[in-house]
Amino acid sequence: MESTFGVLDVKKGLVKVQANNGWLRLYWRRSGKSHYLSLGIPEGDRLGLVIAEKQAALLSADLLSDNLDPTLNKYRLSDRRTDCVSAGELMRQYLKHHGPALENSTKNKYRIISDQLTQVFGEMRADEVEERQAERFRQFMLTRQKPITVRDRLCILSACWAWGKTIGAVKQDPWAAVRARHQVPPQQRPKPFTLDEARRIIQAFQQHSQFRLYADYVEFMLLCGFRPAEAIGLRWRHLTDEACSVVCVTETIVRGKPGPPKRGKQRIAPIPPRIAQKLRDRQGDPDDLVFPAPEGGAMNDNNFCKRVWRPVLDAIGVSYRKPYAMRYTAASHWLEAGENPVNVAEALGHDVRTLLKYYAASVRYTPPPPDFLRPLD
Repeated sequence: MESTFGVLDVKKGLVKVQANNGWLRLYWRRSGKSHYLSLGIPEGDRLGLVIAEKQAALLSADLLSDNLDPTLNKYRLSDRRTDCVSAGELMRQYLKHHGPALENSTKNKYRIISDQLTQVFGEMRADEVEERQAERFRQFMLTRQKPITVRDRLCILSACWAWGKTIGAVKQDPWAAVRARHQVPPQQRPKPFTLDEARRIIQAFQQHSQFRLYADYVEFMLLCGFRPAEAIGLRWRHLTDEACSVVCVTETIVRGKPGPPKRGKQRIAPIPPRIAQKLRDRQGDPDDLVFPAPEGGAMNDNNFCKRVWRPVLDAIGVSYRKPYAMRYTAASHWLEAGENPVNVAEALGHDVRTLLKYYAASVRYTPPPPDFLRPLD
């Protein structure tokens, strides 16, 4: 319940001290809109009420003289001023502001950045961080993370400081120039598995005493070219015909969390006959996962990579590549076999340009162009 404690003498009704949900706040109207400023003072605090009325008088005077501080920091108590927050605290406030819309992994990333800012800068105010300090922080991150990850962190920091400008916490973004000169080395092109390596991997899983339950998943990935999250999120109802020869990709699962396909794009993907036959032989209930974890539920791609995939590759002497390399393998061998790039791109969920940029370089054989003007027999 909301109550009004008093009206200021400067101009009746201009600014009021109100109690809202047990806390004091200032209330005023300007240009036909209502405005509020929380003071962080408990409702029953008599001394706090006096302080609140003084802040309201200050705000009223500035409204009347058209000298309002747009950041409102002038009217906040010193411990609640946004222009006094440390660099780490600004990152924490940025997380709090955007928190409801963020995934847990992104929230954790923001917390790590906040902790690192505090580690490097201590209680240095956010508005004191200049380009020189930002560069020092970039060098600090490079000792712990890859350049491509640091680039992502610099983008987040720049966005945080841009938000900080809107609340009056900072006046400039020191990260923009640092981000502009940050260099990320060209990524090494993916190395697909050879046909011999792919066969050895499938055989190793099929014969493994502990990991044979993953054999169908691995063979599916090598031959169908799905993203790991797409295969992990595949349910029997996504197989659109009785022959299990076509999949409608509409769902993914990442670390147990369901979600839409990449970029929200659904697609239809064909399944090779041999894989389709294996799926038919063990088809389950519509809502069941096609490739569940051995203990039930959705597979965790990170656990699979560390505890299953790497040990199997090490055991058979195949050089380590992330499980995502199975997707590159399928695409590369499709192209090498002469499959139409348009069909390959549709099956993978790419456009043709992306397909040729990232996958065609791995093709070892390019057939000669047809002689369409050869003499007719």
